Amino acid sequence: MNNIYKKIIEHYGEETQINKTVEELAELIVAIKKDNKKMIAEEIADVEIMLEQIRTIYNIKYDIHKINSNSNIIRNVILCCCELIESLEVFDIRDIDKYEINETISCIYQLKLIYEINNEVDEWKERKLRRMKERMKKER
Repeated sequence: MNNIYKKIIEHYGEETQINKTVEELAELIVAIKKDNKKMIAEEIADVEIMLEQIRTIYNIKYDIHKINSNSNIIRNVILCCCELIESLEVFDIRDIDKYEINETISCIYQLKLIYEINNEVDEWKERKLRRMKERMKKER
């Protein structure tokens, strides 16, 4: 799977994909605020695709963080997304704490469990990656 992310990065460029990550994180926040399960699943798929590219660009190893189960997961996801958006907008990605990216991934994982949408997210990701491959072929 990592190969497709490398191809996407090569095709569109690192800066474009970083900007797209900010956009997708913001869209996830909107979906959460609307409390629309289908929309949340689709936006999580987008965010996971984008975060995988960020991890690929900067060789960030995935390390799931323990989230306090007593805390408000939805609030944590929104905060993690906002913090990552701020970092991506303000700082050079090389200055971003890798923990911040893994924390966002962990929060999103918890959100998928709460909404019980793992399968839906995986289906959205498959469709989106397939469409992206087709679009890249056409753009060559």
